[in-house]
Amino acid sequence: MTAVALCHLARKANGIEPFDRFISSYEQHGAGVDHDLVIIFKGFRGPEELEPYRRRLRGHTFEELQIPDDGLDLGAYLAAARELDQERLCFVNSFSRVLADGWLGHLYEALSQPGIGLVGATGSWASHRSYGFYLLGAPNVYRRVLGPRAESGAAFREAASSPKMGRIRGAAYAIAGLPKEVVGYPGFPAAHLRTNAFALRRALFLEHTQGSLRSKTAAYQFEAGSAGLTSKVIKSGLGVRLVTRTGESVAPSDWPKVEVFWQGEQSQLMVADNQTETYARGNQSVRRALSGFAWGDRSWSYRPQTKAAVK
Repeated sequence: MTAVALCHLARKANGIEPFDRFISSYEQHGAGVDHDLVIIFKGFRGPEELEPYRRRLRGHTFEELQIPDDGLDLGAYLAAARELDQERLCFVNSFSRVLADGWLGHLYEALSQPGIGLVGATGSWASHRSYGFYLLGAPNVYRRVLGPRAESGAAFREAASSPKMGRIRGAAYAIAGLPKEVVGYPGFPAAHLRTNAFALRRALFLEHTQGSLRSKTAAYQFEAGSAGLTSKVIKSGLGVRLVTRTGESVAPSDWPKVEVFWQGEQSQLMVADNQTETYARGNQSVRRALSGFAWGDRSWSYRPQTKAAVK
């Protein structure tokens, strides 16, 4: 057993294609550090359903965990953390795809720095709270950057995967429902690491992860809420770092400066997922909206109007 477990979530509901893409990328790009490969099989009903996945893993040494298909990805990660013994855990979701050699080693090295508690391959400043008030017409950074709600809404709808804001849009037009979605989230900038590929110490994960994590709201709050994982780690006095494909370890205040998540061409991204691919495939309006949502006026695509241009 090594000191780090690489835990990949394989959901029966997603089919084998995303799993094959991840394993192919894992084979193509050396991890850069000794590790134990752990496959979390979620929702499989027996050996027959597991056989194609196990066959794809021939030649690899791996451990498998089987859990029911209830709850969300984060619940599966919590179940795995309770079962495993490795000191450090790296979780990658079903749609993750490795882009760079040494990627796990970069995360491990960043996590090994003094005072660092949580590292990840993507991060964002996006705020559910500020976006909700933008939909209500309140002046804030999103109003300046995203412009009229009709235009940004069209761009988000055009994206293959919207930035997890469907529930808050509906609530914004039914004001009584808005507090349920807004309370518990910080205003912009709400720096948080995304949970597509992140690493931390097992003990810290168990300490700061509570509840069933069965609802979408609970999952969003775990990732981006005021009492979410990133916020809890920071409040505990530990640092949080975004890690680029060259191994640069970046503090939250500098995340908009690197071309990783929904910024530029994402050239420094080392683990892709369906959200980063949505941006990569998007046209100019889609990219502008997604980047503005993630980074506000620090988005590289944001061009504030000059007074001379305003008629």
